[in-house]
Amino acid sequence: MPLEIKRFYDFGDFRLDMRDRLILRDESVVALTPKAFDLLAVLVTNRGRLLGKDELMKLVWPEAFVEEANLSHHVSSLRKALREDKNQKYIQTIARRGYRFIADVRESSEDAEVPVLERSRAPVAIAEELDSDAATDIAIQPSIAPNVRTEHHAPQASLLSKAKNRWLKPGRQSVVLGGAALLVVFLGAVLWFFKYAGDTSDTAPFEKVKFTRLTAGGLLGGARITGGVSISPDGKYVVLWTEDGGRHSLWIRQVATGALQRIFGPAEGNVGGTTFSPEGEFVYFSARDHAGGANILYRVPALGGAPRKILAGVDSPITFSPDGKRFSFVRADESQGRTSLIIADLDDGTERLFAMRQIPDGFATSGPAWSPDGKVIACGGWTLAGENYATVFAAPTEGGPVTPLTPERWTDIFRVAWLADGSGLIVAAADQGFGVDSQIWRVAYPSGEARRITNDLNGYGQISLGVGGESEDSQIIITVQEDSSSQIWLAPLPLLREGGSAGTEAPREISRGKYDGLYGFAWTPQGQIVYLTQADNVDIWKMNNDGSGAVQLTDDAHFEYFPSVSPDGRYILFSSNRAGSWNIWRMDVDGQNAKQLTAGSFADNAPVCSPDGRWVVFNSFRAGRQTIWKVPIDGGEPQQITDEHASLPSISPDGKRIAFSGELGGGRKLRIISFDGGRPAQTFDLPTGFASRSGLAWTPDGKAVFYVNNLSGVGNIWSQPIQGGGPKQLTNFPSKPISRFAVSPDGKQVAISYLNVTDDLVLIREVK
Repeated sequence: MPLEIKRFYDFGDFRLDMRDRLILRDESVVALTPKAFDLLAVLVTNRGRLLGKDELMKLVWPEAFVEEANLSHHVSSLRKALREDKNQKYIQTIARRGYRFIADVRESSEDAEVPVLERSRAPVAIAEELDSDAATDIAIQPSIAPNVRTEHHAPQASLLSKAKNRWLKPGRQSVVLGGAALLVVFLGAVLWFFKYAGDTSDTAPFEKVKFTRLTAGGLLGGARITGGVSISPDGKYVVLWTEDGGRHSLWIRQVATGALQRIFGPAEGNVGGTTFSPEGEFVYFSARDHAGGANILYRVPALGGAPRKILAGVDSPITFSPDGKRFSFVRADESQGRTSLIIADLDDGTERLFAMRQIPDGFATSGPAWSPDGKVIACGGWTLAGENYATVFAAPTEGGPVTPLTPERWTDIFRVAWLADGSGLIVAAADQGFGVDSQIWRVAYPSGEARRITNDLNGYGQISLGVGGESEDSQIIITVQEDSSSQIWLAPLPLLREGGSAGTEAPREISRGKYDGLYGFAWTPQGQIVYLTQADNVDIWKMNNDGSGAVQLTDDAHFEYFPSVSPDGRYILFSSNRAGSWNIWRMDVDGQNAKQLTAGSFADNAPVCSPDGRWVVFNSFRAGRQTIWKVPIDGGEPQQITDEHASLPSISPDGKRIAFSGELGGGRKLRIISFDGGRPAQTFDLPTGFASRSGLAWTPDGKAVFYVNNLSGVGNIWSQPIQGGGPKQLTNFPSKPISRFAVSPDGKQVAISYLNVTDDLVLIREVK
């Protein structure tokens, strides 16, 4: 940084106060971590100059070794704090080189009226230790990459998985050197005092915390840990799921001794979040019923035994009333575009609809939480209209409207859990990207003040969260710490003839990014690959099919998803929230001349172009549920194609038919409909391993439809002939489930993305 530093730097609506280390907007303090402030100070005082990434890391982290992803993460947090949009840019990214502060800046040294606030300079203490049963040591070093995370085993209803990051983030499967420790959190009392004057959060639980990792390497007895973690009310036991060869097992682990016992499985099928009964004698979990297609709630003794079926249609982990006689959960009705909070009697299963939210609003299926006094059920929720945000909602059990419990607005929210004394909740939420860099937060009740407990670059689970302890003064949090990555691979795609066999050539990796292809990719007619990745933000890039020549096409603080390319190679189509709601956009294949094609708050997504280049077909909630629509390539009034629920459309090469997946009779079906609409002409069964979020693709001759079948934990490409006959396996890849795929225009190659996830159990204790 320059030797002569002025006190104040003004730009836009912001004032940077170097002496007091504050960033103000209209005299309100903007919350920044210390390193984010340091990075902003370096950029502002070197405005107009391109700062290389290596130079920036040396200036901001002069005595620590960090990697480039850490810098990208902090730039992304600055963009959000400064509220960058298409009309106001402060930080310019120079692809593969560095960053430049481009806004006009005014310097001053004189004192000016600024808020005078008491501040605490004592940082929150965070320590980390490794349990004796874990296999490796943990370096006390910040983790270095953003997180795109998930517990992909969860049988979340597809309604939620296709809304927000569910409808808009394909895969919802998702991060960072698994052995890395946590960054020290510094959220000075100045920020909270200014925002929440008079709150007594200085004595709130989990001000100082210590982390204990119970596992290392993401394995338990050789099986992969897949999450679904919860803790017994007394804090003595935790349960978790593992997966080995596509079969799942539920384990219980004693916290103090590490003693381990399998209490259910191994069994095939998708499984979900867990909940201990109030007395700790039983564990409740949901699992997908492949015959009927519904999520079934089961109960198994905590010491092991035969599972008992309790109730169907349970699409989230459950939460118990304080007296243990009732439980609540979220039910997702995809065909109607709504999510509901249900209260059920434990003895006879009698249900009562308690609260409902209709698209563009919804409840998260990561799990509600019943307050200790029994008066409120808290649940994560989101809205796709306007600002597109997620927060915690409160539903009074004695009746009344569902209202936000906190003013905090995240981009994604997952499971919530009450503290035993009712003073607040523990929340898993993400404030950058959908599921990216999720952290654990404490939300005070009733003030609604939200404060981070973790502040690093790992992920902390979606349905893995619980609070337990022998008393209100000895509570601990259980969750998972996640390390994920996604790259793009390429393999030949044999077009099977009668009697042929599946190709055996293994895919080869063509990209080296951390999250390449996680949010989608597509081929151009020239054989290049357009893909989404995350550096500062989720942006669109283009590369050759050998991985060379990567070029960034978008660079903004908003999100882009579901890229596709018009058959003539002229346009890239995508869904984005850059206009405030999720709409369909197009741009030239070089990234120029972006044009909005649809408007309104209807979660428009998954666009594909017709072969004649005249129409864009897409998913939308304009009918109150997810159906298929089309709009002219130059924009205009959308026209509805399907009346029934439909996901991820694919247009036949002759432009006359559309293939989509939909719910029918409780199961997933492949449906074929005319491009002009009407009733589906053909219906085919899809296997239980069908990867619905990967979508569908037609063969070049229009005689079959490709899809992904993740069977026993291994993903391969299959085809369903349209004129009859059973499905055929086209590839014989050796391992890993496939998260997304795209077939080359000539049908000879397939690009795929694998999701690599490592989950480890973490206990978070308060330091007294």
